[in-house]
Amino acid sequence: MWEQSKIDAKRDYFAKQRQTPTGHFTEFVVRVYYYILDKCCRFPGNCCLAKNLKYLEMAQIAYQGICVEPDHDYKHVIDSCKQYLKEMGYIRFEKRNGEWWIRVLRELDFLLPGENEEYMDLYCKTDGKAEIRELQLPVNPESIKIQDKAILCDRCGKKMELRNGRYGAFFGCSGFPSCKSTMDFAVASYHVLQKTGMAIYQVQRPCWKCGTNLSVYSYFPKFDLCDAVSDFNMFEPLYIIRLSVLQTIDQYMMEKYETIRTTYSKKANFTYPGNVCPHCGSLQGSNLTLNPVYDFLEEEWKQGGLQSYISQHIPISEQTLPFEEWRAVLSELYHVMEDSY
Repeated sequence: MWEQSKIDAKRDYFAKQRQTPTGHFTEFVVRVYYYILDKCCRFPGNCCLAKNLKYLEMAQIAYQGICVEPDHDYKHVIDSCKQYLKEMGYIRFEKRNGEWWIRVLRELDFLLPGENEEYMDLYCKTDGKAEIRELQLPVNPESIKIQDKAILCDRCGKKMELRNGRYGAFFGCSGFPSCKSTMDFAVASYHVLQKTGMAIYQVQRPCWKCGTNLSVYSYFPKFDLCDAVSDFNMFEPLYIIRLSVLQTIDQYMMEKYETIRTTYSKKANFTYPGNVCPHCGSLQGSNLTLNPVYDFLEEEWKQGGLQSYISQHIPISEQTLPFEEWRAVLSELYHVMEDSY
């Protein structure tokens, strides 16, 4: 992203352009933004595959009423619009599992009064409900109240229940329809982790290749979440989150534990952080090592014996685990979670 001073200057320029237009580019930027907003808000986490954004569709919306049809250079114009939106922090591109995704981060803040509603009606086709949902994490983790392993509504005090909606999983007040309070799944889970910390587990396992006994380390935040709030156990896909999934936590663990490092996997055909046998150097990956470790720890958790396998607790904050990183991981699980009810 640009420096804040440059972002502020460009935002002021765009705001002046809204008042007394002298060209079409600012209008193109706005229309491209609402095209992207419409695409991304059809899915949980305000993101979609970048390949689903079609150049010609965007150009037809951007040029509508200005030119008879997009000119030969429309791809360059659209790319410039996206670049401005990215550099100013309105959208972001993320590469996950070899594919590029695009995410809407925040609303445009240089429009004239009423323009947002006007553009929503013109260019967003999601039944008028295209909106950026819960993009800002509440600054105070104490805003979430937990009692008897349940999240309490901050308005009426009743239990919040996990539900599945159009935009994915969320917590809704059990007092609905009298109380319509909701909490985004990513926000709720992140706040719970801020209260509990994230446990790093240490389990003795034989190396799958040479049989040497070694300490295997990983995090499994599902246990942290379920210990605090029982409803999280409804979402089995949370077990997928373990070493090699959360980059910031992975980096910390590689610096702390000598036997964790980034290694190439022939089976997976890519490089990722994992436990490595100190004797033969073999990568102790998910299928052969972390899956049985998780199964073992789950049985210990059910029996109340998990504490003896915790090596440490990592306090959760923007420094140790950025909220947007946590949200991005959960957004990939939402389509799996929808089948968990």
